[in-house]
Amino acid sequence: MGSGVSKNKTRNIFVRANGKTQRLKFTRSCSPTELKDLVSAACGVTKWKSVQLSSDDGSLVAISWDVPENNESAPYIATVVAEDTLVNENDRLAGILTQVSDHFVRAFNITELRKEIRDHLSELKKRVETIEGLKAVEIEKCKKEIVQLREMMYARKSSSVDYPI
Repeated sequence: MGSGVSKNKTRNIFVRANGKTQRLKFTRSCSPTELKDLVSAACGVTKWKSVQLSSDDGSLVAISWDVPENNESAPYIATVVAEDTLVNENDRLAGILTQVSDHFVRAFNITELRKEIRDHLSELKKRVETIEGLKAVEIEKCKKEIVQLREMMYARKSSSVDYPI
């Protein structure tokens, strides 16, 4: 049943890009990346370009679900950030490759660590088995001693004479 209020309420913002005002519609389920892609499309550039929103007074506006709604008479101004202020694509690719190589190094280190732990565990198992074997030998010795003590006690009982008082 519920309260009648939709969780995915559609929101509208107005954006001026390239001298043209456009309305962008999105819902609460829209991620900031998807919203940025919408703004990029409104600017007529690919989603890989960096865009920013600013209000009439020049302050920057975050591109997220929480962006305040505006009206057509006061649209946000969408601008494409100049290429020289951005990291070029080669640097971006190099950064991604560096991160991937770091992940591989960590993965190999984890594999080596697992191997070391496995070796150490097998060594500990051997030690425990050796100790258990020694314990079994000691138990057998104790059993033999108990049997010998019983035999000695039985021999003493049978050799002693009971005198009536």
